[in-house]
Amino acid sequence: MTIAASESRPAGGQSVRIPAVPLWVWWLLAVAAATGLALLSKGTGRTFEFIDSDDALRFVHVRELLAGAPWFEVTTKALGGTDGLVSHWSRLIDGPMALLLGGLRAVLPEAYAHNAVVTIWPLLTLAAVLWAIARTTDEVEGKHASLFTLALGATSLLTYYQFAPGRIDHHNVMIAATVAAALMIWAWPPDARAWRWSGILCAIALAIGYEALAPVFLIAGLAAGWGLIDRAMSRHAASFVIAMVATLALIFVATVAPARWLTVYCDALSLNLVALAACAGAAFVAVMHNDGWSWPRRFAVLGAGSAMGIAAFGALEPACLAGPMGQVPAELGPVWMGQVDEAKSLLFEMLRGELGATIGPVLIFAVGLGVTIAAFTRSSRPADRFLVAAAAGFVLLALWQMKYLAYASLILAPGIAIFVSRLPKFGNVSAPVVMTIAMLLLNQFMLFTLALTLEKAIVPAVSAKSASDAAAAGSPQLACTKQGDFRSLAAVPPGLVVTHNDIGAHLAVATPHRALSGPYHRIPTAIIANANILSATDSRQAGRILSATLADYILTCRPMDTAQIARPGWDRSLLAALVAGNAPDYLEPVQLQDAPLYRMWRVNRDRLPTP
Repeated sequence: MTIAASESRPAGGQSVRIPAVPLWVWWLLAVAAATGLALLSKGTGRTFEFIDSDDALRFVHVRELLAGAPWFEVTTKALGGTDGLVSHWSRLIDGPMALLLGGLRAVLPEAYAHNAVVTIWPLLTLAAVLWAIARTTDEVEGKHASLFTLALGATSLLTYYQFAPGRIDHHNVMIAATVAAALMIWAWPPDARAWRWSGILCAIALAIGYEALAPVFLIAGLAAGWGLIDRAMSRHAASFVIAMVATLALIFVATVAPARWLTVYCDALSLNLVALAACAGAAFVAVMHNDGWSWPRRFAVLGAGSAMGIAAFGALEPACLAGPMGQVPAELGPVWMGQVDEAKSLLFEMLRGELGATIGPVLIFAVGLGVTIAAFTRSSRPADRFLVAAAAGFVLLALWQMKYLAYASLILAPGIAIFVSRLPKFGNVSAPVVMTIAMLLLNQFMLFTLALTLEKAIVPAVSAKSASDAAAAGSPQLACTKQGDFRSLAAVPPGLVVTHNDIGAHLAVATPHRALSGPYHRIPTAIIANANILSATDSRQAGRILSATLADYILTCRPMDTAQIARPGWDRSLLAALVAGNAPDYLEPVQLQDAPLYRMWRVNRDRLPTP
């Protein structure tokens, strides 16, 4: 078949021939390329593994929903001991994933259906966000820039972790929704439908998880500010707010049982957030629909509406005024929350000297944001200023907490692509060659390579040692959470297991066992008890806590044991004694077949010390 060619004319006036293939064809090619790179980034043998505990627990929720768990019931007994875990996750992810798994089960064996779901789901969200960045760039700048955007998005190293096969928790959906929400306003500012859809997407992201609270607040603030400043856009901004508030309310009704409407959680969609959004939103809409009001009157109405919303928010649950973690006991911080990587600050870690994990992203964001600003420096479009502000905000969020790395990486792609697509020829070097060189230099692979070179130049000895240590140590968590290695544990009679925090969810998804603990702030008592058992320097004290939890087993895993015992104060712990082969008499060894990394003990309740 003969493919015609179209011409794109960059700033230098020299035409660049592009095959006249529909954008969706290029999009499919980009999705295929990104899929291959994502698979490679996971490493050999990890294709269908759950790298993160969140992915494993999500699959537990999906299976329970398919097995007949009520739609409104988000409690699982897989973690948390006798009380179980009341999840802060929304059924908005469980529902469609359960439908996908149920449909595949009808035509495939269980294992194949499982592998297909954990592969297809993240790739669907990746395809969605790649289409969003390409289609919006095409609308603003044309096909030439949109193809560059696809190339940048498909090779974005900072996004692979969130969209790799096996990544089914919720982050990728929130990333796709918020990035698309910002780009829709940028691409179609005169169209009220774009603003409404943006509001809907922001509400969906927020309802799925409060991790999206910061980017949603940023987008909503920029949209509202635009409407306040530019009266021609006031009705569009009002459409955004109405759509967002209405969608939040509808999702609340659709996912929270009426009997729990007055049960408020600070970390999930509850009535207090709906009340806050409704009050502040109503005040904003009133201001937007009254063009004759003076600025003092507008601010007075906005302030009154916001104050009413905050008052309702606090009245329904005062603890939530301290933030999403307002109901979490302070004791959980030193035991677990301080160790959560995604909540760490990229900038703070860099200032602490952790250059290996930080210099690459910081360089990418510095270059990307600088190029994006340069691309729109001479633009007279308010929408371009909106995008620059959104991109800068997302970058600041990524520097603040690492969980926003992919958000910032993706929203920078359109600005970089537009900058490259406008490059003219340079002397005797044609425009296509100049653009090709620019794409190679601005690609994240190249920037990471440059960052590695800079790191070695700044601290060569430390860099070499850290790289050597990392290569030698590998990842203890990955070594201890391979599903295939849990098969021998599945043969042991089911029970409640005390084990490393990051093993819990993986154990629950791969075996009939339940885990006492997991990396979830909703089970603080179980996390603290689990830590106190393993860290106890008095075996009798550990036994008394075991008795109170009604645990049946203790499970250890060599790579994680070694890493844990190396921490200050753990050398005399129960875990250290178990590793050394000095188990107390109330723990009886369980024989495991084909599980060289694991050791397991059964709790003999008759020998446990009395309280």
